[in-house]
Amino acid sequence: MKSMKIGIFKSFALLLITYYPTSVHGQIIDTERYHRASLISMLIERPMYPFNDEISDAFKNVPMPNRFNNHNLGVRIVRFATQEYTSQEEHIEQFIERSFLSNRAIAKWFDWNKEDGSFSMDIIKERGFYDATALEHEIANNTIRGSAILEDAGENLISQTYLVMNDICYKGEYGIHKSDNEVGNKNKFDINIVSYLFQLSWTAQNTNVFWSQFWPSTKNFTSVAIPFNFEFKAKVSSDYSDSSKNVSQNDLIKRAVARSIDLNIAKLQRIYPDFRIKARLLSTNPLYAEIGLKENINEDSKFEVLECLVDSKGIEKYRRIGVVKPMKGKIGDNRFMSESSNIGTYFEIVKGHGFFPGMLLREI
Repeated sequence: MKSMKIGIFKSFALLLITYYPTSVHGQIIDTERYHRASLISMLIERPMYPFNDEISDAFKNVPMPNRFNNHNLGVRIVRFATQEYTSQEEHIEQFIERSFLSNRAIAKWFDWNKEDGSFSMDIIKERGFYDATALEHEIANNTIRGSAILEDAGENLISQTYLVMNDICYKGEYGIHKSDNEVGNKNKFDINIVSYLFQLSWTAQNTNVFWSQFWPSTKNFTSVAIPFNFEFKAKVSSDYSDSSKNVSQNDLIKRAVARSIDLNIAKLQRIYPDFRIKARLLSTNPLYAEIGLKENINEDSKFEVLECLVDSKGIEKYRRIGVVKPMKGKIGDNRFMSESSNIGTYFEIVKGHGFFPGMLLREI
């Protein structure tokens, strides 16, 4: 197994792989079975700034966006030597290098056991929806199908691992008297949030390196030099203000933090297409999906409708078959702590036809 190389199978005539149940249209019947990006979410804390503890506590309790796999690594909050509120890209890159964050992300993907150094494919199975018994058999026997599954896992799963580092600073009024700083009395909480997006560099070459040099067992994997890293992709900034007379100070801060993070994730997805999430089309009469204000959707938003196909290698691919847009007045409020019962959005067709429940929407 240790000498296995993914690339050696590419010269073979690859057979059709049917580990995904599909309809005659090629659309996945089980609509839960599609690959999602995996997210590591972290916060830069600022002890010298007002409400640092409250913001940090709120961040710890912000739920993971439900269209990402949770790839958090234990440490969620980091502190840098500088407290200057300027660009943190260089400090984040140093943190990634010094903490061996890439190693830790890969170790989680392969369920690394620090006691004996062994790896397993359990998380790959779970997130890739591969049949566990078949996967072990095909990979162990170096079959064409085993190769295709590993290529699929690398292309559609591991390479879609992202780090979002959030830098949140209170920007509201702050006085010298304790009473001046009771946000609950002002019913308002103003912050600035800067979010940095990094992507794990997992290529076909890196895949070969992992299988040849580290699999099936490597002691101290989280502290050894590896040839892959997180690469900076984008940065966005938002000023966010939240107000309410009906919630406590802690809940107001928690809501502001959660919604500002959602806002910046939506912005990052718009400027870096590979990071865009997909949402399932739950019905076609009417067209409906559970996305809304949380994803920063407005009446000018447009979405491509994607049909999921399995190619001759057994690798999941997406093909656009149409475009839809939100119906006026029909955008759901699915934001954190929303009191609305409408959490989804209704769409109308811009172009295309032949839509089926389970197809995927991706914002254009």
